Amino acid sequence: MQEQKNKEKGITLIALVVTIIVLIILAGVSMNMLIGDNGIITMAQQAKGVTQEADRKERMQLYQLEAKMQEESTLKDILVEKGLLKENQLQELEEEGITTLEDNVLVVQNYNGLKALSQNSNNGNSYANVTIYLLNDIDGEASFNSETGELLSGENFTPIGNSTNFNGTLDGLGYTIKNIYIKEESSSADTGLIGIIGNKGKVENLTIADSYIQGYAEVGAIAGQNRGTIINCENRSMVVSDYLEAAGIAGKCIHSGTIKNSANYGTVYNKGRQTGGIVAWARSVTIKNCYNIGTLTGTSLGGIIGSYADNLSLSNCYWLESCGADYGIFSAQSDENAESKSSDEMKLLVTTLGEEWKEDEGSINKGYPILQWQ
Repeated sequence: MQEQKNKEKGITLIALVVTIIVLIILAGVSMNMLIGDNGIITMAQQAKGVTQEADRKERMQLYQLEAKMQEESTLKDILVEKGLLKENQLQELEEEGITTLEDNVLVVQNYNGLKALSQNSNNGNSYANVTIYLLNDIDGEASFNSETGELLSGENFTPIGNSTNFNGTLDGLGYTIKNIYIKEESSSADTGLIGIIGNKGKVENLTIADSYIQGYAEVGAIAGQNRGTIINCENRSMVVSDYLEAAGIAGKCIHSGTIKNSANYGTVYNKGRQTGGIVAWARSVTIKNCYNIGTLTGTSLGGIIGSYADNLSLSNCYWLESCGADYGIFSAQSDENAESKSSDEMKLLVTTLGEEWKEDEGSINKGYPILQWQ
């Protein structure tokens, strides 16, 4: 008898759902409007995903703050304390350098974890809808001759998302990846920590330091090519292009790509043309609240952008007048929204750059503005 009632309830629920859908269709709403790429249900699911990601990010930042407040504690310690990292996950971290924290969330502990990301992405994993957090600073332990580009010790790192566009979120949580060596010989490779950031990919809150990144074209410390979002990132490494398109943050930025609140302090050397402090070549993109004080060497030097095609939304960007650039945007021979500043003027730009920046009160950045997480 109970089984019959349960069956009737199930039938009633199905009938209700069908009735609602029929009524919606009669009201002029098509199935495509309901479940298509831009449909009501699809967009609701996307909004739910964004909310979940924001909540998760806030929790991770709170855990990180808690670790900082406790002497000799790390973010990993706090995650263990909260019961979020269990014995099997800790063992995987030790063995592989990477583990799953929860559904669609990975955490990376060391250089081996970065290599695992690279290997998986270049075997076809785009990491779509996956968020990846760094647990601490990561040291690639490579040494090199910055003048010749010769690798002296360590190994050549293959960029993440070289064969398959990276469509996940890499959140450095303010940590630094340092001493990595990347040298791509192929003329078709996009070269950076990430080869290509796809239109749903994001890299945020990350520093690349004391590293060497060289490629044939489309070379940047964060990404060779950006079609997604780069936010709150900085480069303190050497970037070299053998042919064209070299920049501190992204070699090329296209297809509605966005770069915000980011800075370049590293040397950019281009053996060819299209050289930028932030981006070398741009089309249909947004670049906002960025600055460059890194030295630029090569031809067609833009303090912010080397060259752009069209649909450029550029605002509130600045470059050091002694960095070697000719203009803020070389191809346009213009400084509009990409102004040159003296060193003293650059240090006073905190309020101008926006709320993601703060004063360098501890002199960790020679007085230049620093990001809120620093």
